[in-house]
Amino acid sequence: MTVETPAITATTRAHGTAVRFVLRRVVTSLLVLWGAVTVTFLALHLMPGDIAYVIAGTTQTSPEVHAQITHEYLLAEAGITADAVASAVKDLL
Repeated sequence: MTVETPAITATTRAHGTAVRFVLRRVVTSLLVLWGAVTVTFLALHLMPGDIAYVIAGTTQTSPEVHAQITHEYLLAEAGITADAVASAVKDLL
Protein backbone atom coordinates (compact mmCIF):
# COMPACT_ATOMS: atom_id res chain seq x y z
CA MET A 1 0.00 0.00 0.00
CA THR A 2 1.36 3.38 -1.06
CA VAL A 3 0.80 6.42 1.05
CA GLU A 4 0.91 9.79 -0.71
CA THR A 5 2.25 12.75 1.12
CA PRO A 6 0.09 15.86 1.35
CA ALA A 7 2.66 17.94 -0.58
CA ILE A 8 2.55 15.63 -3.60
CA THR A 9 -1.24 15.53 -3.57
CA ALA A 10 -1.49 19.35 -3.40
CA THR A 11 1.04 19.77 -6.23
CA THR A 12 -0.78 17.27 -8.41
CA ARG A 13 -4.10 18.96 -7.72
CA ALA A 14 -2.66 22.41 -8.52
CA HIS A 15 -1.17 21.09 -11.76
CA GLY A 16 -4.51 19.61 -12.81
CA THR A 17 -6.28 22.88 -12.03
CA ALA A 18 -3.76 24.86 -14.10
CA VAL A 19 -4.10 22.50 -17.05
CA ARG A 20 -7.91 22.78 -16.93
CA PHE A 21 -7.66 26.57 -16.74
CA VAL A 22 -5.35 26.81 -19.77
CA LEU A 23 -7.41 24.32 -21.76
CA ARG A 24 -10.61 26.23 -20.98
CA ARG A 25 -8.99 29.53 -22.04
CA VAL A 26 -7.73 28.03 -25.32
CA VAL A 27 -11.15 26.57 -26.17
CA THR A 28 -12.88 29.84 -25.29
CA SER A 29 -10.40 31.81 -27.41
CA LEU A 30 -10.99 29.53 -30.39
CA LEU A 31 -14.76 29.94 -30.04
CA VAL A 32 -14.45 33.73 -29.88
CA LEU A 33 -12.17 33.73 -32.93
CA TRP A 34 -14.61 31.52 -34.86
CA GLY A 35 -17.48 33.81 -33.90
CA ALA A 36 -15.61 36.95 -34.99
CA VAL A 37 -14.73 35.41 -38.35
CA THR A 38 -18.32 34.26 -38.87
CA VAL A 39 -19.80 37.66 -38.01
CA THR A 40 -17.31 39.41 -40.32
CA PHE A 41 -18.09 36.98 -43.16
CA LEU A 42 -21.83 37.46 -42.76
CA ALA A 43 -21.51 41.24 -42.49
CA LEU A 44 -19.51 41.44 -45.72
CA HIS A 45 -21.81 39.12 -47.62
CA LEU A 46 -25.11 40.52 -46.39
CA MET A 47 -24.29 44.12 -47.26
CA PRO A 48 -26.08 45.32 -50.35
CA GLY A 49 -24.02 45.63 -53.50
CA ASP A 50 -20.86 44.01 -54.71
CA ILE A 51 -18.42 42.78 -52.06
CA ALA A 52 -15.47 44.27 -53.95
CA TYR A 53 -17.05 47.71 -53.64
CA VAL A 54 -17.65 47.14 -49.94
CA ILE A 55 -13.99 46.19 -49.47
CA ALA A 56 -12.83 49.18 -51.53
CA GLY A 57 -15.05 51.45 -49.48
CA THR A 58 -16.65 53.34 -52.35
CA THR A 59 -18.85 52.80 -55.37
CA GLN A 60 -16.64 55.18 -57.39
CA THR A 61 -13.95 52.50 -57.73
CA SER A 62 -12.41 52.10 -61.16
CA PRO A 63 -13.02 48.85 -63.04
CA GLU A 64 -9.32 48.00 -62.73
CA VAL A 65 -9.36 48.28 -58.94
CA HIS A 66 -12.63 46.32 -58.82
CA ALA A 67 -11.09 43.55 -60.96
CA GLN A 68 -7.96 43.50 -58.81
CA ILE A 69 -9.97 43.15 -55.57
CA THR A 70 -12.19 40.48 -57.14
CA HIS A 71 -9.12 38.52 -58.25
CA GLU A 72 -7.13 39.04 -55.03
CA TYR A 73 -9.94 37.85 -52.74
CA LEU A 74 -11.11 35.11 -55.16
CA LEU A 75 -14.60 36.57 -55.19
CA ALA A 76 -15.33 35.35 -58.72
CA GLU A 77 -14.63 31.73 -57.76
CA ALA A 78 -16.53 31.90 -54.48
CA GLY A 79 -19.93 32.21 -56.12
CA ILE A 80 -21.39 33.35 -52.82
CA THR A 81 -24.13 35.92 -53.15
CA ALA A 82 -25.97 37.94 -50.54
CA ASP A 83 -29.17 36.06 -51.41
CA ALA A 84 -27.52 32.68 -50.81
CA VAL A 85 -26.14 33.77 -47.43
CA ALA A 86 -29.46 35.35 -46.41
CA SER A 87 -31.40 32.20 -47.26
CA ALA A 88 -28.83 30.07 -45.35
CA VAL A 89 -29.21 32.31 -42.29
CA LYS A 90 -33.02 32.13 -42.54
CA ASP A 91 -32.81 28.34 -42.69
CA LEU A 92 -30.72 28.31 -39.50
CA LEU A 93 -33.18 30.52 -37.65
